[in-house]
Amino acid sequence: MKICHITDEQDGNKLKKRDFRGGKGLLKRGMASFWEILAQRLEEKPEGIAQALRTMERWVKQGQTAPMRLLRWRPYLEEAEKSSAGKARLKELLLDQSEEALGMKNFHPFAGILPREQRRKASELCTYRH
Repeated sequence: MKICHITDEQDGNKLKKRDFRGGKGLLKRGMASFWEILAQRLEEKPEGIAQALRTMERWVKQGQTAPMRLLRWRPYLEEAEKSSAGKARLKELLLDQSEEALGMKNFHPFAGILPREQRRKASELCTYRH
């Protein structure tokens, strides 16, 4: 079982636990995850959507090892650039905890979207117990 903690950025205290059993990523209510923080950031700074598209294209051109998995993001990002409905669909995907969504999130193009403080807030200090 993998136990992860989100830390408070000010004093480093562990705030909340997140339990990942069997890779299903069970998200407890009221807890900020990386994906929730990212979704909020993209609402506040929608230019992050274009940045993610550029990142995806650059990685594919550089020979990313699983381009088809990465390119699954393209329709979501392109639609989100064009309309509010597209932004809502992208947010829904980011917050989705289904196995399909979690699989997509393993190959995401959102590197560099969150500033250091938000990444730190969302970072999970994980340990494995066998």
